[in-house]
This record gives sequence, C-alpha cells and structure tokens, in this order.
Amino acid sequence: MTRRRFRHVPFTIEQDQTAERAHQARCESGDGTECGVESGTHSDPGPVEERQRGHTQETGHRR
Repeated sequence: MTRRRFRHVPFTIEQDQTAERAHQARCESGDGTECGVESGTHSDPGPVEERQRGHTQETGHRR
C-alpha cells in the first residue's frame, strides 16, 4: 500500500484582467432537429443580441 501526503496550499481564483471578453450565441431550437445557427463572436453583447432577436423573428425559435 502506498501512502500519500497532501499538504494544504493557499490559493486564490481571480478573473484574468488581460483577457478579452467574447460573446456568442448558438440556436439550439428547431423543428425536431438542431438549428445550429451561430451569431459569430463579438467583443460586445449588442450584435449577438440583435442577431438572436432577428433569428427569433424570422424562424420563431425561442431557445
């Protein structure tokens, strides 16, 4: 039998301030099949929300 010793090491979890935010969406709703339409990646959520709003109006997909 092998013995193991674990030592407590203090650590912190922090958000990486140098990382850029990325917003994107993918439609998971379709007529019995996955739609799969993607919004693309944007640094601002506005274009993603606008694309999803338009897609919902065009197709009626709500998820």
